[in-house]
Amino acid sequence: MRSAIFYGIALRPPKDFLSISTKAPELVVHAARTVVSEEDVGRIVEVLWTEFFGKGDSTLFTSDPWSLKPLIAPLFSAEIVESILTKAHEMEETLRSTTDEALAAGAFGAPIMLITKDDQTQFFFGSDRFHHIAQFLSTDPRPLYTPQSKL
Repeated sequence: MRSAIFYGIALRPPKDFLSISTKAPELVVHAARTVVSEEDVGRIVEVLWTEFFGKGDSTLFTSDPWSLKPLIAPLFSAEIVESILTKAHEMEETLRSTTDEALAAGAFGAPIMLITKDDQTQFFFGSDRFHHIAQFLSTDPRPLYTPQSKL
């Protein structure tokens, strides 16, 4: 709230803020990136932010991307809205199937990567494991760690 006051931003988070799923808005924003310009994605983010944090209204924020149609429909043609929401639904299905596949294979946290090479699959857990992945893939990891500047 201090930052909102400092920057003069209306901030009225919903009372149930900590129990609301942000899956639908995340899917819609990511899907929109495949359909409209970054400027238009920014318009979507602004509308979603205003509804959720500016007005404190979480009634449309469910786990279903289609629940957000009333918020983004005024921004675009019906065809573009349909395309964004269809793509968001497809992304949701991909996320679900990929998650199910990872869990069935033994995934236990994030970030976890399942890497396959020559019909051999291994798990790599953590973002600090890229050099191990490079070694598994028989790739020199040193270019990944080339310093950009001298400290």
